[in-house]
Formats: sequence, C-alpha cells, structure tokens
Amino acid sequence: MTPHTEFQKKYYQQVIEIHQKTGFSPRKIAKLQLVPVSVRQMYHWIAIFEAENGKGSPRRIMEAKKSKEQEEMESLKSRISELEESLRLERLRNRLNEKIIDIAEARWHIEIRKKSWHQAVRDLHAESATECQVVELCGLLGVSKQAYYQHDEDAVHAKAAREEFAIQYIREVRKEDPGIGGKKLWYMYQRDFRFDSPIGRDRFCRIIDEQGLKVRRKMRKPRTTDSTHGLPTYPNLIKDYIPTSADRLWVSDITYIVITEDDYHCHFCYLSLILDAYTEEIIGWSVGPTLDTDYPMEALRMALRRIEGRMRSTSYTTPTVAANMRAASMWGCCGSTASGSA
Repeated sequence: MTPHTEFQKKYYQQVIEIHQKTGFSPRKIAKLQLVPVSVRQMYHWIAIFEAENGKGSPRRIMEAKKSKEQEEMESLKSRISELEESLRLERLRNRLNEKIIDIAEARWHIEIRKKSWHQAVRDLHAESATECQVVELCGLLGVSKQAYYQHDEDAVHAKAAREEFAIQYIREVRKEDPGIGGKKLWYMYQRDFRFDSPIGRDRFCRIIDEQGLKVRRKMRKPRTTDSTHGLPTYPNLIKDYIPTSADRLWVSDITYIVITEDDYHCHFCYLSLILDAYTEEIIGWSVGPTLDTDYPMEALRMALRRIEGRMRSTSYTTPTVAANMRAASMWGCCGSTASGSA
C-alpha cells in the first residue's frame, strides 16, 4: 500500500533513501532495525518507487503498477459505497419530509406545497444566488421560471384585493352597527372568512387606522377649575415677582389622568402638584379619585416636610388650605381663573 499518514511517509522516505544510498535489500534494512516496518512493506514501497521512476525489472514494475491500480480501485469503490449510502439516507429523509407535509395538509387543510414553494425558492436564492439559481430550484419543483416571476405580480394583486375586500366588509358591518369596535370586527372577519386566506390581525388593524375607520370614542373631559365656587380668592402677588432662590415661591396645580379600562370605558384620577418656581422641582404631590381638598392638602404637607414646592389650583382657596398656609407663615395668591389658582 502507498503511504498515507505522516509516519508512513516518513518511513517510506527513510527506506527509499537507505535503499538508494547503500543498495541494501529490504531484508538487510530490516536487520539493521532502523525503520519499524515489515520486510514485505519495504519490498512493496521499493517496487512502487522503482515503478514510478522506471527502474527495476519489468515484472516488478508491472506488479507495482497493478498493486497501485488495485489500491486506487479499492479507494474508489469505498468512496462510491459512502456516496451510495449518503444518497440512500437523503432519499429516505426526502420521503420522510414529504410524508410529514402530506399529514400536515390533510390534518389542517392547508396546501403547504402550493402556498410555500415561491417563498422557499426566493429565500434559498437570497441565501446563495450562485449555488441556488432560480431556474434549477424551479425545475426541482416542477414549475417554470416564468411562473416564479409571475407569482410576485399575482401576489401583489391578491394582497390589494384582500385589503379592499376587508375595507368593504368593515363598512358593511358599520352600516348595521356604527359603534362596533375593531377587535370585534376582527373576530367576525376571521369567523366568516377563515378558509378564504384572510389577512392577518395586524394588517387588519392597520387598515382600520389608515382608512379612518376607527370608532370615535366620546371622552368626557373633567373640569379641574371652578370659577363660581363662591370662596374667597387671593390677589396675584407674583405678577412681577422673580424668585432668586429656592423656597421663595411655590406654584401649584391640579390636573387629571385618564385611566382606560377597555375600548368603551374609562375613568379619571386627579393629580395635585406643588413645584418650586426657582428650582422647577416637584416637591409635593398627591393622587386622588376626586377634587376633594384632602389630596391638595396631602401635597402641601409633603412640600412643607421637604421645604420645597409650588402651588396652583382653585382648591387651595378653601378656608382649610388658607389656615394651613397661615399656620406655616405663608402668603397665598391666585393667578388667572382660566388656568387655575396659584
């Protein structure tokens, strides 16, 4: 056999070198114990070397050539066996995948091959355009190249048709029930057309948004300012006042926060804030379900504890708040009634 491994090549070169320099036969080389190779192997190597270089007797050269051809044939037979086994496994894998697709199509009533072949060809071609050419991939699937490119145009038209149908469906339903929401429309659409390639939920919602088909929800806007409360107010003492340090001027306000429960229901909570006009830092706050003075008072107490804040709301004009301000040696004033009190 010809040398294959690094050690075999090394011993082969040593045997040939000793034989060329000394003329020793393989038996004599073996007696010297210079190379750990059998006598038969040395004879074989020397015969191959002489055959490749046109030396030695004609008989030995023919034997060496025949031996080399036999080895090559054996190597080819081994490689062919490996390839045949690999091909057998690939065919078995292909049959298994085909069976899985058949079962899935029968169980879920989906034509996987018909609907997915174009995407499979497109994705493989995008991964490696040189190895996966469109013509070859279409040939394996039994379709033409023209069918592949025609599919793109057909898909665009089909998508536009499905979207237009969804728009008409939404408008027809809204004629019967103008207040029906998008979520319920989606469930109705899926129920009625689930076997007709309906569009997806996200695209359905996007169509409603883009086409202006959302139901306008009437939201009650709460009032946080009441100019007819009948309570004493304070003059605006800060009209031309510019604070030069913290805790010189506090400003307060009350605003509302919308809390949405679902598409049709919501409620409000009210946020009382006190800010320092110089540092612009929120130094007191409180959240409550109503406009009762308890919550502005809680914000005021938080500001007093931290010695920071500002006040602005009509709720601070009540006698209770005024009493707390006088107790804290503070002066109150009111701004514009259109924007609340400060």
